[in-house]
Amino acid sequence: MSEAAINTTTAPNGLDMLIEQKLETMGNQAILYAKSIVIANHEEYEGAADFLTEIKRRAKAVKDYWAEPKSRAKAAHQSVVDKEKAMLDPLSESETIVKRAMVTYQNAVEVARRKAEAEARERQRLEAERLMKEAVAAEEKGDDAKASIAMAMAEMVEDMKAPMPNAVETPKASGISTRKVWKARIINPGLVPIMANGIEIRPINSSAIDQLARMSRGTIEIPGVEFYEDVILSART
Repeated sequence: MSEAAINTTTAPNGLDMLIEQKLETMGNQAILYAKSIVIANHEEYEGAADFLTEIKRRAKAVKDYWAEPKSRAKAAHQSVVDKEKAMLDPLSESETIVKRAMVTYQNAVEVARRKAEAEARERQRLEAERLMKEAVAAEEKGDDAKASIAMAMAEMVEDMKAPMPNAVETPKASGISTRKVWKARIINPGLVPIMANGIEIRPINSSAIDQLARMSRGTIEIPGVEFYEDVILSART
């Protein structure tokens, strides 16, 4: 089955069809011959070993032939990838900057909303307290009817849900969606234990600790770890 060595030098345009045909023919002949091999004695065993060496030589010839085209294709692909990255990098950075600004504004609005709610609850508490004092004063004066009315109103104010302030609205924009995700940050690696909630986290496993943050919504405590809620903003095209 041995054949003359094949010159794998490529033609000026890159691929020599004649060489390709010879290499392909060698492969087809090799598989036909391999299927016909029967080893029943030492001589046939040695012949099979020789053919195995021939197969390796032919495989090397194929690899040598395609080495240069593959190298050129790889370089061309990398060039395209680099150009694409150069164009995408400023867009990715711009996206990060805009998202950060939007999330910062959302966080500021959320702080204002919570403050407004707290103020509304405080006003509600003060009103209930005022009515309660009014009821006590009326009772001391012997005005049981007024005392009963004031007491009932005080209880009603205490039980009612504090009105949501209309001044602070959650920002909305077409094509924009947000979600909150609990995450963890390591603030003191030396304090992080081996196990937490039945999960091994040391050596420090950030993925496992983040999973605990999501599962517990930040309610568990792990020494050396701080849980926080992150806002993820997405834009649809």
